[in-house]
Order: sequence, then C-alpha cells, then structure tokens
Amino acid sequence: MLTNFDTISKRVSKMQEYERLRDTGEFELMPKKEALLIGRELEKLQRNLSGIRSMSRRPNAIFVVDTLKEHIAVTEARKLGIPVIGVVDTNVNPDVIDYPIPGNDDAIRANELMARVIAEAVIEGRYIAEKMTPRNAPTTGTSTAPVPPAPATRTPAEQAAFDAQQESAKVQAAADMAKRDARVTPTTETK
Repeated sequence: MLTNFDTISKRVSKMQEYERLRDTGEFELMPKKEALLIGRELEKLQRNLSGIRSMSRRPNAIFVVDTLKEHIAVTEARKLGIPVIGVVDTNVNPDVIDYPIPGNDDAIRANELMARVIAEAVIEGRYIAEKMTPRNAPTTGTSTAPVPPAPATRTPAEQAAFDAQQESAKVQAAADMAKRDARVTPTTETK
C-alpha cells in the first residue's frame, strides 16, 4: 500500500464517490444490474479500504506489532524512508526496525496494551504540536513547518519569581524522591 499509494488513494476516492451516490439516492435511478454491480464493488472497497479512508498522504511513521508477519509493510516503509516502530521478539531481526520495542509479539493482551499506548502517545503528540504552533502561523521560506512562537519576555521581577518557583519545584521533587527511596529501600536492623 505504501509504495503504491497513488493507486490506492484513487481507489479510496472511487469508494467515497460510490458512497456519495448511494447516500444521495442516485443508485435508485440506475438500472438494477448496474446498481447491483456498483453496490458489490462498494462493499468490496469498504471491506478493504475503510481503515485508510481519511488518509490523504503517506504516514510519517508506522507502528508494527508482529514484524515477522508484516514484513511486507516493513520492507515498503524502509524503501520509502518511513521510520518503523515495532515490537521485536527473539525471533525477529531488530536491525530492520528503526525504533525497536522489546516485547512478546504473540501475546494478545500485550499487543493490545502496546497499540493503545502508541495510539495515546500519537494523540498526545498531535495535541502538544497543535498547542505549540497556532493554525495560521507564518512559515519560513520553502519549508511548510510553521515558525515557532517567539519566547515570552519577562521583566526582571517576573524572571526572579519564575526562578524562585523553579527552585522550589526542584527542592520539592528531591524531597518526594527521597520519600520514595525511603519507602522502597529496605531498612536493616542491627542486632
């Protein structure tokens, strides 16, 4: 799918066009045989392509749970220079994966957990990126990346208050860590 993305995206467009025809009621205006054939083709397209219906471009990275079973996806991503994040078991070559995650790719619950964590990380990353760069931010030169906002300037009094707050947070974090260490470290009694 990745190396043949142009053709796949044309098929997705065709599926969306058939769905539009069905939703607007144009199927009823067609001859029965033609409507039946298009309906069957629509079902087949939906079965095969509904998962990528909103994908307008190639992905920036892919996540693969079983890299041995999905070796074609890994090979296509490597050809296109798309980073591969994958769960790597003992029976897999980790050299073909850009970001290996050691784990058992045969356990259903572990795979479900990994997929959920990766999905949540992607959603969180998109949220952070959206917050950091406004929608109508100016761009520089030919790059399509938005220009990061200028850092906020603080008055000397505000900077001193910020520094004091940061120092207080460091002290609190060190105290919390000492408490955690005290709970975790076993106490030895002398006899």
